[in-house]
Amino acid sequence: MQTKTKTIIGAAVILAIAVIAVIGVRMNPSWLSGDVTSGEGDAMMADGNVNLTGYDATKCQDSDDGKVANVKGVATMTFKNAQGKIAKLNFKDQCYTARIKDALNRTMVNSCAGSKCFEEDSYCYSKSTGPVVQTYNFQCNSCKDGLCL
Repeated sequence: MQTKTKTIIGAAVILAIAVIAVIGVRMNPSWLSGDVTSGEGDAMMADGNVNLTGYDATKCQDSDDGKVANVKGVATMTFKNAQGKIAKLNFKDQCYTARIKDALNRTMVNSCAGSKCFEEDSYCYSKSTGPVVQTYNFQCNSCKDGLCL
């Protein structure tokens, strides 16, 4: 009985992977590492979602060159598909009321001050699979428009 259950679960997993491969993956930008604040290109959809099916990350640029709390920056990811179409997603440094690990209790704000004030800095990171955008949280005395003051 246990072998039959494992076979059924295995078949269900394979079926789920096949369905995802056929219909493609639609991502809400907030599911990416960091919050997408703007984008351009063929992957941007009218409903605000991003469809990166068939796209590979080719480049990441950070305007403030890394984890820097006192400089407002934007990390831009560039994606390209086999037909040469390009999509760019921008991740701006932002102010939040809690660290990313406290996702249920945090809110993005224009400005904050005190012990629950953080600047989330988006920066580029190279992995073996290609470039990615990651985030780092700085605790600030105050934060305004994505800049620790």
